[in-house]
Amino acid sequence: MAAAWRAQGHDVTILNMAQRKLDDVLDNGAVVRQRRYRLRPIPVKWAKALDFSWQLGVIHRRKAIDCVLAMGLESGAAAHRFRKRTGVPFVLNPRSGMKYKPGNWKHDRALMLTRECDGFIGLSQSAMQDWLNTTGLPDDGRFHGIHNGIDHSVHEGGIEPVPGVPDTRPLILCMGGLRKVKGQIQVLDALKQIEDLQWHALFAGDGKHARRIRDHCSKLGLDGRTTWPGTITGAKWRWAFRESALYCLTPIYPEAFGNTFLEAQLAGLPVVTSNFGALPEFVLDGKTGFIAPEAEMVEHTASALRKLLTDEALRERMGAAAREHAGTYSWDKSAREYADVMEKCKTARA
Repeated sequence: MAAAWRAQGHDVTILNMAQRKLDDVLDNGAVVRQRRYRLRPIPVKWAKALDFSWQLGVIHRRKAIDCVLAMGLESGAAAHRFRKRTGVPFVLNPRSGMKYKPGNWKHDRALMLTRECDGFIGLSQSAMQDWLNTTGLPDDGRFHGIHNGIDHSVHEGGIEPVPGVPDTRPLILCMGGLRKVKGQIQVLDALKQIEDLQWHALFAGDGKHARRIRDHCSKLGLDGRTTWPGTITGAKWRWAFRESALYCLTPIYPEAFGNTFLEAQLAGLPVVTSNFGALPEFVLDGKTGFIAPEAEMVEHTASALRKLLTDEALRERMGAAAREHAGTYSWDKSAREYADVMEKCKTARA
């Protein structure tokens, strides 16, 4: 995003909350100010907002800030305080749905920031609408859903086989954090229903429910038909996408956005997924893959997998459509849409 903004002629400073101090300039020209917040004796719900609103003031004195994009609630609280002092507008992107219950201070802060922000950007139309529904606020024109972009060169480079993956093909790729809500258990249940077909499944990722999910795999008797390498990156990551015939992951919670689903389509893989959250916005049911409805999700997932695994022409046709569809996403497009929102906020404050 910063690189795209720089290419479009904007000055960009990235302010991070981190464990160590760092001042740097990225290759794209964006300035990075990384700061460890100093006010540790003060409760965290106030300290980071105080400290980083002060950091924004330091940047503003060097060169006037036109608008702050606050990614997350802590950043939003800092931008809100900064606006009180300077009048500089801020756009809030919470990066997820509302996760907090009424009465929790984070819920109260989220509600206040949503009311107060000059503009609001969700990672998708679904995420934006979910936030409105949860907070009960009206859509007064400040709210927008903007998809992430994708680096079109992400699959370029050398490859290295993932250890432990046999020669059995087709290969099904299931990549994502090993958490119950990500849906690997449902994928395993669907795979059990197509045990009569030839396939092998690569479950890449790690997470707090890894043991529980692996135990479920063992109970189903699928250990010999699955490989679990943990998190893979670089050449192994590229190999997994190039070697696989399709991508399957069925989250059971509202995904605000799913970068991996877009990366899979860019690699030319048909996608089998669920209809939770934003997934139907960027996986086109019946064209770039199949979307399993919440009701009887496992059965629908198994049926979709069977169709794709037994019909190579269908896989190729959907894979080509998936690659073309993913190619319409770019960071340049996302950056322009974000910049349009921020420009409107700046004009409204003038």
